[in-house]
Amino acid sequence: MNKVRKEKKDNPENPKESENLEMEEIKAIRGKLSEMHSDIKKVMEYSNKLRFETALESSRQEYSQTFLNHLFEDIETGLEQNMVKKCPEKENCTSKFTALLQYNRELIKNVKVDEALISANINKLDELRCGAHYRKCEQCFSEGLNIFIKQINLMRSMEIYKNNQGQKPDISALKTSVAMSEILNPISNKQRLEILKAVAFEPKSFSAFSKLTGLIAGNLLFHLQKLIDCGLILQQHDRGDYMITEKGFKVLQNLNEMCFSLQYFPQQICHSNLFEESKKEELTDESNMLELTEALKQMALTRGVFKVGIATVKTLLGGPPSADLTYVLPEAKSAVCFALAFDQNFIDPFFRKVDQASLETNKVLTNALADGIALEIAAFLQQAGYKAIPQPTNFVYRRDTEDWLLYMHPPISHRYLAVRSGIGYFGYSGNIITKEYGSAIVLVSVVTDAELIPTDSLPEEKNYCDGCKLCLSACLSGYVDPVEKVTVNLGGKKFSYGKRRNNSRCLLVSIGLTGLNASGKWSTWSPGRFKIPEKDEDFVAAIPATIKAYLGRPKFKGGYFIPIMSGSMMEYPCFNCQLVCHPDKEVRTARYKMLIESGVVIQELDGTRRVVSPEEAKEYLNSMPLERRKLYESIPEGDSV
Repeated sequence: MNKVRKEKKDNPENPKESENLEMEEIKAIRGKLSEMHSDIKKVMEYSNKLRFETALESSRQEYSQTFLNHLFEDIETGLEQNMVKKCPEKENCTSKFTALLQYNRELIKNVKVDEALISANINKLDELRCGAHYRKCEQCFSEGLNIFIKQINLMRSMEIYKNNQGQKPDISALKTSVAMSEILNPISNKQRLEILKAVAFEPKSFSAFSKLTGLIAGNLLFHLQKLIDCGLILQQHDRGDYMITEKGFKVLQNLNEMCFSLQYFPQQICHSNLFEESKKEELTDESNMLELTEALKQMALTRGVFKVGIATVKTLLGGPPSADLTYVLPEAKSAVCFALAFDQNFIDPFFRKVDQASLETNKVLTNALADGIALEIAAFLQQAGYKAIPQPTNFVYRRDTEDWLLYMHPPISHRYLAVRSGIGYFGYSGNIITKEYGSAIVLVSVVTDAELIPTDSLPEEKNYCDGCKLCLSACLSGYVDPVEKVTVNLGGKKFSYGKRRNNSRCLLVSIGLTGLNASGKWSTWSPGRFKIPEKDEDFVAAIPATIKAYLGRPKFKGGYFIPIMSGSMMEYPCFNCQLVCHPDKEVRTARYKMLIESGVVIQELDGTRRVVSPEEAKEYLNSMPLERRKLYESIPEGDSV
């Protein structure tokens, strides 16, 4: 080739051809130089890599024993200090954890740690976890897992182990407030996440979401609006279908990738014993329970309620029959109980016999308000897809026994729900007393199949009831035994109060059939003066005659309706035991004094009541025609007046 090139150069018959040959030669030389440069670069890079790996290997060899010693100490001290101290399996578990972690520690001596070895150790850790006997085992597994992860991270830093996790972004740049409000809060609810997943590839209608989640009306709309406000979904137009946004799709996609990548992470949960699949939803379910519980509480408090409590089938377990929520609703799981207060300003005038109508009206309206709130809360729960039955404040009774009218047991006792859920305490009378208003309150409940978070009972040592028994002194009928007490067990907690006698005792006085104290010096607001029997069995016989007399008296203004009474209309002449009990002992004493110094009540022909002295009352009754007098008191045989 050189000979030909020389001959052509020596004989330049065609100058242009000669020029082209020179250009080709220059290009060839450049190509060779480029190849040589690339080869030199590769050699240098390889040489540098060898020097780096040699230096790194030298460092590994120099410091690996230090690392191993440190990890050995970490295993010994970590397990000893942070595992459960008192456990019959501690020695066995410590031995197994130590063996596994020591084996994993020895992998640091290798030049490269294979993914299969780490996966095998993860599986061994999971096998140990699946054999856990106790709930407290989680503490020990958490410590073992922490040490395991430290070992893995050390392997990564030494570049002897790499997995599929890839490079992680700078965590310090994470804006927690944005992450919470824009991502975590919206998707932390199970129903909202189901909604977001459902619209990932096609729009969905409101009814489709309702069928998917089991939510209806306002409750479903609340979750949809939450996703819309955070920009994860949008509605195509008014009353139109809902579709996912680009932001929503990215959140869902990243969440899916994160969940998928976690299968390679050392912390895995087995699907048996304490770590079965259903446990994965516990936090979400609890979050939903908390959200609904708080919503119901706020709903009641904004409508005039001063105290709300939540009782459950579990917290009422072992109680009397009227603490059984399933009597009202077989599927019952919880009950919302709440209290409203009577107007304290009307109590003193009531005791002084100055004004009965104001407090009676206040009590009727407060009861009506309580029943209305219960109805509204039940409707709210029903619209949210739950079963719910409101329990009225009073005058509804169990009718499944022949003598139901004698005992008048309610379907659900609000008192048991209230004391167990922390609304108040039992006073000696058996009424619920509160630090805010004493026992001058009304209770009402809603029974539901919704799972709610229960509120606990109040500490008994803070119960202000000191056993003064003014509640008993203010009661004409002897309804509560002054000595004998009864104890009820509600969900493993015991509560005591004075034993209640036959309900007919309370009925005779509280609805106004009679109202004169045995001393004859004071009365309730009732003009009746029939003698109060001493024995329970005598009350049953006394009721029919006193009711007949009551219905024969002049009509009065006010009162309330009760279906078990003929004529349905009754009044509130007495609920002294409720009203006298105040948190301040001086107030209770003053109220009782007002009562016993207030005189007695008589009734005029037009139905109005008048307060007079005991002596005036006797004169007034003695001046009545015999038939009219029989409407107020028993006439001794031979009395011709």
